[in-house]
Amino acid sequence: MLSLTTRLQMWIDYLKYVIILQKGESINLGVELFFFILSVYLFIQDVFTNPGGHAISIIFLFVIIQFLRDINGTKNEVNSYFNIQHSILRDPSNIADLKPSPKERKEEFESIFVDSKKVEKVFVSNKINRYIQTTPLTINLTNKKKKKIREYLEKHKDVLLQYLNYYFFSSLKKHREFVNNEKFCMSSDINLNSKSVECHTGGYFDSFLTNQISGTTLIIKDAKHTTISTEEIFPSGIDEENNAYLTDISSSSMNHHVGCSTLGFTKDNNFVIWIQSNTNQFSSGLLIPTGSGSANASDVMDNNFQKTIIYTMERELKEESSINKSPSGQYKTMILGFYRWVSRGGKPEFVGITKLPENANYYQPNTKEVMVKKTKNNLFHLQTIDKIPDFLADIRKRGKLSVPLFMCLRELEYMYAYHKIELEKFLFNETQLPSNKNS
Repeated sequence: MLSLTTRLQMWIDYLKYVIILQKGESINLGVELFFFILSVYLFIQDVFTNPGGHAISIIFLFVIIQFLRDINGTKNEVNSYFNIQHSILRDPSNIADLKPSPKERKEEFESIFVDSKKVEKVFVSNKINRYIQTTPLTINLTNKKKKKIREYLEKHKDVLLQYLNYYFFSSLKKHREFVNNEKFCMSSDINLNSKSVECHTGGYFDSFLTNQISGTTLIIKDAKHTTISTEEIFPSGIDEENNAYLTDISSSSMNHHVGCSTLGFTKDNNFVIWIQSNTNQFSSGLLIPTGSGSANASDVMDNNFQKTIIYTMERELKEESSINKSPSGQYKTMILGFYRWVSRGGKPEFVGITKLPENANYYQPNTKEVMVKKTKNNLFHLQTIDKIPDFLADIRKRGKLSVPLFMCLRELEYMYAYHKIELEKFLFNETQLPSNKNS
């Protein structure tokens, strides 16, 4: 159940966002409200001060009745959001054919298919991943991207607000949190020729109406069985060879809030895997990393890009793993890689491994975030570095993997194949355990 405070915050965030996005309509509503109040006042004045003639009173009465009818229509529309069933289908028809952008192909991005609840697609570059691991990057906070995002939202608001309305009221009904938290977002691509990344902060609702629903279909099961689609505004283009490609981050109008996921590796050499709870908006019932979520604006650390990503990974891990007391040691995190989640409009995601300071029995699933029951299936013991292939094979047959967990495993496998000694030192050599080079 959502707390009263959370429900109130959801309403405040929703109403504030709709009013700002619908400036014209909000102004009209304000004018109508003003004339309604004025009409009520003048109607009362006319009735009591002019008993003999009510011609003006009748006009005021018509204004009052019309306003009340409009309010009743709005009430019925709101009730429909609660009572009419709807679903969002995430299956853009051209995803299978989409390629990385021409700029990203130069950075050696390739397509990876992920068998999750359905087949997903991501773009990843081993060259970019290694660059992130070895080259400190600074954050260049800028507001340039915000104007482009706002123009996109205002241009398509008639379609996008219908998604927001149904999702908001559905979240209230199903007791799922849906608030407009301020997020840390990427404004530009990671470039091998640059040691900084342009970023901005933006609300989650902006991300929901750009990354999260781009290319989807909203089916409203009303009398008309209404269907609304955002497939035509999916961030893609056509190159000179007539290939469809995903728009790069710099050119896109998506908000691109940053996702961060990490695998926890305990002091007694166990990987800890959770199952996502049914209250989660997108990955319910799937096997997930020990910590997985999105970066908040408050996560920004010392203008250091990698340090911010690591802080978010560790914060999410702590939130999803209930801890009864303070750990005796520090967390150590290695960034494994970066990918763009295609069906989420190319949303930027990072994966890593976190060396935990306590044994496996110290960590319990947070019931607000992940499934309550903890069994041996949550733990995967790794006796030596050479058991990595067995661990990967074992976890992959346990159940459906979320996209973040799939990518954690994929990048762990790559590290094992190409940087085995570095990975072994991180996981097993406690006396020489390095902090991430970029932290």
